[in-house]
Amino acid sequence: MDIAIKNFGIPKQLMTDHGTQFCTSEDKEYKYRKALKERGIEHIMSRVKHP
Repeated sequence: MDIAIKNFGIPKQLMTDHGTQFCTSEDKEYKYRKALKERGIEHIMSRVKHP
């Protein structure tokens, strides 16, 4: 992510799937989500089974 931000700038939003590295049912804050939040990037998740 740091390389992409260096090359293209900070995006306003980032869309991901529902992979366990991006979300959890227990609403724990993973490093990935924390990094987005620290940079002011809105995390948007795609609909299930619709990438």
